[in-house]
Amino acid sequence: INMKCLRKNMREFWYALYGRDEETKDAAGYYTGLYKPVYTPPRLMSANISAARGTSNEQIFGVDISYDKAIVTSDVDCPISETTILWLDNAPIINSDGSTDTPYDYIVTRVARSINSVSYAAKRVDVSNV
Repeated sequence: INMKCLRKNMREFWYALYGRDEETKDAAGYYTGLYKPVYTPPRLMSANISAARGTSNEQIFGVDISYDKAIVTSDVDCPISETTILWLDNAPIINSDGSTDTPYDYIVTRVARSINSVSYAAKRVDVSNV
């Protein structure tokens, strides 16, 4: 069994999957020709999240990948991909329709799959609004 995936090592976090790009409108309601990504409502998940980057167990992504935390799960069917956004340090406030206005704080920069686990490299980002 993968020691990183033990229940006592898991921590809750939220993620949202990329859905599509949607054209934006200006204040008068006209399409601008600019697009913004649209994500699924945030979903709660538990996995092992590293405290900081640079430890030997995080070298699976190589030395050229810029990331701040590594997430490891034994759920090999986990839908998280390199287009997924994450709330690792701050939980989102979920609206009644399932959406959130809480800015995400991490993005997935790399996915490393093995037979029994999946590792994700997460990079901290500063997002003023979603």
